[in-house]
This record gives sequence, structure tokens and C-alpha cells, in this order.
Amino acid sequence: AEDRLTRLNGVNAAGSIGPVEVGEALVRSVPIDDPLGQTEFQIPVVAATPGLLDAVRGTLTTGRWFDQGHSDRSDRVAVLGPGAATKLNVFRVDQQPVVFIGEEAFVVMGLLRDVERQPELLNAVIIPEGTARDVYGYESASTVQIDVQIGAAELIATQAAIAVNPDAPETLRVQKPPEPDPLRRQVEGDVNSLFIVLGGVSLLVGAIG
Repeated sequence: AEDRLTRLNGVNAAGSIGPVEVGEALVRSVPIDDPLGQTEFQIPVVAATPGLLDAVRGTLTTGRWFDQGHSDRSDRVAVLGPGAATKLNVFRVDQQPVVFIGEEAFVVMGLLRDVERQPELLNAVIIPEGTARDVYGYESASTVQIDVQIGAAELIATQAAIAVNPDAPETLRVQKPPEPDPLRRQVEGDVNSLFIVLGGVSLLVGAIG
């Protein structure tokens, strides 16, 4: 999906994301359980493609995002959202910290700072798509995020499903942001209605007075 969509004129970036089923496995940052405190957490694990960081307009606090090589080799690497990093007490990557999903060890190679889209990434452990397939039997993404140039959303919305699945584009659902002009008119209408209501209340208060 990522390769096909980025060939379309008007697409800046595209990336896939999907939840990874890890069963009852908990996430921890130490190799053994600490009886004096909570060290294991239920943290969502998601699989992503290399283009997702740009597609969600994400920024990193430190480290880097994984590339296609990590996915092709099924490398045990991960990027942590800030919420997950705080729970696991991982705040730097220069010493190659390791987190455990169940008994599987993953080297933390980057820490997210923020994203403009897909906010669930902020509390997740993010691993390459190829790694998710190899370790957990991950099948396919549930969502493809597309970042487009200004004014291209309407066109890309009509082309995206065909580009991803030309044999059966109707099996995909495409969501696009609302057009600015209708949205602006709707907001103006709501504001005008609000002023009318406030004016009516003022008249009623004046009449009672």
C-alpha cells in the first residue's frame, strides 16, 4: 500500500498501521519481575511501515524510526510512544535499552515526541511490520494513513482505493477531511444561531426586568 500510494501525484507520504495480537504477554523493561513494584504493563503493540512517521507528521525526542531494512530482516527493534516510555522508564536510547514483550526482547531505537494523527501511537510499542509477521503471525494492516498536498485530498480520496486494490477497490473505505468551504459555512451558521439565541435571552431578561 505504501509503495503504491506514494506514486500518486499529490501524496507526500503514506504508511500502514495495525494492532498486533500478543496474547497475554505484558511489556516490561527489566528481564526479571521486581516484587517491590510494578514492572509489567499492558501496553498496546502496533505494527507500522517505514513511511508512517511522516504520514502521521510525527516527531522523535531521540533516536530514529525504523527503515525497510529492519522490516525485511524482521529485526527485533521498537519505537516507544511517550506514554509507553514513561511507564517503562526509558528516556534515552544511546545505550540501546531493551524492552520485553512477554519473553521477546526488542531494542528501543527511538522515542516519539508527538504525532498530529493516529494519537494511539503515543501510548504504544511500535514495531516493524515484517517483525510483527515473523514473531506474532501478523497478517495485514487495518489502516493506511496518507499525507497529501494542500488541495489534493478530494482527488486522492477517489484514487487511493484503486491504487491499493485495483481488483476490488470497493472492499476499502476511504475517509477524507471535510472540504474547507462547507465546513466554514457550517461554523458560521452555528455562530449565527448562537448569537440569535443569546439575543433572544437578552430580550427575555429585559422584558422580565
